[in-house]
Amino acid sequence: FCEEEVPRPPTWPYILIGLVVLLCLVGGAAAAWKLSANYRKMRKMQSNQAMATDCAEAIAIMEFSTMQWLLDLPNPSRTQSAFMKIIHNLQTIRQYVPDAVLQTLISGADAAPQESNTRDAGPEGDDQPQNARSVSTKASTHGRGRGSRHSFASSQVSGPSCPSPR
Repeated sequence: FCEEEVPRPPTWPYILIGLVVLLCLVGGAAAAWKLSANYRKMRKMQSNQAMATDCAEAIAIMEFSTMQWLLDLPNPSRTQSAFMKIIHNLQTIRQYVPDAVLQTLISGADAAPQESNTRDAGPEGDDQPQNARSVSTKASTHGRGRGSRHSFASSQVSGPSCPSPR
């Protein structure tokens, strides 16, 4: 009773195919995780940007009651904690600022006069444009990054300071 051995097909191709499929699944899962991580990062950045925009608008009009939710966050991000500090500091300082100054700060951008580039004859009858006069005052200001009193533009616009030699 000897049985004849039945030849078995080799198993190594099936093992190899199984490994390739497994590697493809692992690679696909890693790629999906990476793409979703980028998506999560972008969503977080957009929410931080929206929060920063809301905070900046509230700070610009000095209306801190709308941002009270920010001060009550249990675990704020770095951006949120920075705005929390800004709001807290401004609330502390606000009580020392007179209402007239505060109103000027809030509506300062709307109340500023617009410069015109039209020519107007001054009392001396000069024909210098309005924007050239503002250049001479801007060039002589200090600490604003507009120029210094020793700049070339300042000396050319303001004229000679001493009589010319004869």
